[in-house]
Amino acid sequence: MIYDDWISINYPTSESALNQCRLAATAMVRQYAELELQVGFINGQMHCWCKHEDGFIVDPTAHQFEWAPKYEDYKFAANYLLRKDQVEEDHCIVHLDNGKTVICA
Repeated sequence: MIYDDWISINYPTSESALNQCRLAATAMVRQYAELELQVGFINGQMHCWCKHEDGFIVDPTAHQFEWAPKYEDYKFAANYLLRKDQVEEDHCIVHLDNGKTVICA
């Protein structure tokens, strides 16, 4: 898959992916128009990933975790498909419909 190639070129190891989720997910969203930025938590840590317009997850830094992320377990208010107008991608600032603003770490 084209996304796997992109990930293996840009974030080939778990070390290169460590704490790079915002940068990696934002770069993928910019490169691939069919992807949307997602924000949530894994074990209390904020995490960013992409969701394809067909609904499947593309997580360019998932291999930084020692276990497979379970996206259905996210407990964050922004755990839904974000619209492009809700995200300032240069700074990874998310503006939610409820008036709250979230800054990705």
